[in-house]
Amino acid sequence: MSKTASPSPQPNVVGHWHPIAQVDKSIDRVIDLPDLGLKITNSESYWMRDADGRTYRATWADDGKRAYWWDFDNESPVDPVEFMPHPLDPRFATTATEGGADGR
Repeated sequence: MSKTASPSPQPNVVGHWHPIAQVDKSIDRVIDLPDLGLKITNSESYWMRDADGRTYRATWADDGKRAYWWDFDNESPVDPVEFMPHPLDPRFATTATEGGADGR
């Protein structure tokens, strides 16, 4: 009987806040509701932070008439100043080498 190898341990990967100008607004899903005459397009969702420090999850939405950041929690448009990408996104990934759980 062969033993399956365990996956290699992953480094302690942490996320960091980035300026909103660096976010990827590429549309990655389209919800078509022809009975309502509505097509919703969204980017992936990100953790966002506004100028007051409030943190929430949002997505870039574009209905063809206007484009905006949509806050899932408050179900409203928002104006974030920072975002946190997925910690394993190769465009933003960092490895914590010292400090606490948040990499500081």
